[in-house]
Amino acid sequence: MAVSSVVSNSIQRSARPAKRAARAWLRRAAITAAGLAVAGTIAYGWLPRRVVVEVGAARIAPLAVEVAEDGQTRVRDRFVVAAPITGTLERIAIEAGAP
Repeated sequence: MAVSSVVSNSIQRSARPAKRAARAWLRRAAITAAGLAVAGTIAYGWLPRRVVVEVGAARIAPLAVEVAEDGQTRVRDRFVVAAPITGTLERIAIEAGAP
């Protein structure tokens, strides 16, 4: 009876490292799967979203664009234009478009 208990104890002891190895492998696999899931979620969050666009056929034709709006010009920077010669200049008496 003592021999059979020694044999059964040795069989049980040899099975425990295999269970530990299996548990360690499963734990590593679960951690790896969780890490890949987190990395995949982050990568999916960085992907650009789709944009709805208007599509039309391209063709060769003259460009006809017209803008009919009132506008106002504004001077951003004033510049003084000076000639490097001395002299005087009188105002021109002719209006634009005069004959």
